[in-house]
Amino acid sequence: MAAKKKPTSSAELGIVAVQLAVKALKNPAVQEHLSRAPAAVLEWAAERREQLRSGKLPAVMSRLNPADRFGQRGLERRIELVGDGITLAFGERSSTSRAELWTALDELEKSIAVAGGLPMVKRKRLHMRIDNQLDELEGGLIDAVLPKS
Repeated sequence: MAAKKKPTSSAELGIVAVQLAVKALKNPAVQEHLSRAPAAVLEWAAERREQLRSGKLPAVMSRLNPADRFGQRGLERRIELVGDGITLAFGERSSTSRAELWTALDELEKSIAVAGGLPMVKRKRLHMRIDNQLDELEGGLIDAVLPKS
């Protein structure tokens, strides 16, 4: 029987962290906790699901700057929004028992920081990987909060 290969690079650790976070969000105990979540969490998840489905930007923006919606800054913004959702659902980082969610978010923040210093071709490749991981994490959080429809 072959043993599982341990992640060796930070990119592999980031992928594993996101997978663990999504797995944690599928845990019945976590979903039970989220079913008792404040209305703000349900509102956040519903708005975010609608935005993801429609591809529309939020109606209220402090200042329209298209550069904040794409590329490096767009991904940084998405990471921040997922962090806001986790904070709404579970409370502040220090008070939550779901450390794997914060670990996944930290790994994504590290990845996006590294991507900022890469040449454009490599940065774009890393951006696509980060985007896919964010999709998975956001989807897991939204599905844990709202029933599938």
